[in-house]
Amino acid sequence: MGVSVRFATPDEAAHWDALQLANPHGGEIWAANAHLETKRFSKYRVRRLVLERDGRSPLVAGVLAKRVPVLGEWWMVMAGPEAEDLEATLEASAAIADFARRQGVFVVKIEPRLGTETRQAFLDAGYIPTIRRIPNESTVLVDVSGTEDEVFARFGKKARNAINRGKREGIEVTRVEATDANCERFFELLQETAGGGRFVLRPYGYFRTFWKEFTKRGNGQMFFAERDGRLLAAAFAIHLGTKSGYKEGASVRDKQAYGVSHLLQWEVMRWANEVGATVHDLCGTPPSDRLDDPTHELHGVGKFKRSFHSEVTDYVGAFDIPLKAWAYRVWVKLGDPLARRLSLALRKDPYY
Repeated sequence: MGVSVRFATPDEAAHWDALQLANPHGGEIWAANAHLETKRFSKYRVRRLVLERDGRSPLVAGVLAKRVPVLGEWWMVMAGPEAEDLEATLEASAAIADFARRQGVFVVKIEPRLGTETRQAFLDAGYIPTIRRIPNESTVLVDVSGTEDEVFARFGKKARNAINRGKREGIEVTRVEATDANCERFFELLQETAGGGRFVLRPYGYFRTFWKEFTKRGNGQMFFAERDGRLLAAAFAIHLGTKSGYKEGASVRDKQAYGVSHLLQWEVMRWANEVGATVHDLCGTPPSDRLDDPTHELHGVGKFKRSFHSEVTDYVGAFDIPLKAWAYRVWVKLGDPLARRLSLALRKDPYY
């Protein structure tokens, strides 16, 4: 069965999230309008693709593009392509690659949300493993369906105890608007959390754009955890359809604030349940085979997230589909490393 690819019409672009929700697995927030439009802050060009398939329902894919002098365009299919299964994903990937080649693209990056058992099939197709962009290659997925009591009862004992203790300690979690003042407070706390080089922060403008864009479109919510007027922790959550996710989080290093992060996440999951999500992505843990490795950068946060649900989901990762052999070689050897260094040096952004 054939697949033809085209750019979305203006009307389809205007109803993009509805088309996303019609994808086989209910769409991906990373390919939703809010995220695609946020990426314009980082000078990406947005491409919205429609894949028409013989005898089957169409698919849509959100693509971020950048023009590279001499080489052509670089495309990244956000959290996709999304299709029914491995065979349909490979078919969709090949069709997008063929279409992209005709547009002067020299490489397409894909990030299919399939399990690690599918890895060999992508290698056999000639795809090259590459650095991921989506932050949850391995993650914890929490079932947030049902009543609040049912959701709470599914947590591990440590998480339940921490939430209850946080309440006893007088910590209050509220849903707040993404005003300039709240965005600034959140970013200041992120800076404190990142202190000592624990991780590299993107510029304030990126976070402000992200939080406001998602909030404006009804896809996001900011949360503050406070006690006696002091901001102890903050989080920003996102959702599309039946899926929600934990995008950013920050907290003070204070032993007297035990339970604050668990209580904050509980309020996030209550919100997720209210907006219709059934699965909440805690967005980032060590892979399953390194859960007990204290040297992994996500070891501590992985233990925290697994207190809500012990099972870790591993995705297959990201792959490059080279379309122009010479251009791809130049990009891998010179272009990509240089772009990363310049972005970090000039814009304080680890992602070009």
